[in-house]
Amino acid sequence: MSREDFAGASHESPAVLLARLARDRKRSGASVKIFRHLRDIDPVVDRDDSKKSKFVLLRSARDVTEAAAKLKNCAESYVGRAKDGSCLLVVLKLDGKLVAMGEWCVKNRRWQQIVERCNTRIREGWRMVFANAEQLMPKPFDIGWKPELELFVQCWSPSTMKLLRHILGTQGGDLDVEAIERATVR
Repeated sequence: MSREDFAGASHESPAVLLARLARDRKRSGASVKIFRHLRDIDPVVDRDDSKKSKFVLLRSARDVTEAAAKLKNCAESYVGRAKDGSCLLVVLKLDGKLVAMGEWCVKNRRWQQIVERCNTRIREGWRMVFANAEQLMPKPFDIGWKPELELFVQCWSPSTMKLLRHILGTQGGDLDVEAIERATVR
């Protein structure tokens, strides 16, 4: 706890102080390790320098926990789903300040929810920023070989796709080189 925090703590009721300390302890224990499927993905999904806005992927448990604390929402409970790749959590930053968060459903390729601070409904102008970013959201590709056995590798990154093209193109074997060209989003 910083000196300023300690000085301010003397003005807080014990219940408020204990709740804040519990949040701080929880936040400090969150992993900074980037989720495996997002390692090669640029965290900045979209940027508009004229409006000083950024649309940023939350790529670790720590990112999610800190954003949830700043926006005072329950996003921290979505860390497991973000880690396993079933959803992506993103924040909208204006002038460097977090102003909204969205949960992107990877399977359905749509926003599950978009909220401002304290889970309040998003204003229409910001909703449009999220809508415009839909086409830019990372998407996994299931690359299959031996379709009769339903063997697939999930790939998120364009650079990984290039690498797989190279490997499958030069190694041959049982792998279906054309599978990459037919890769579809599931």
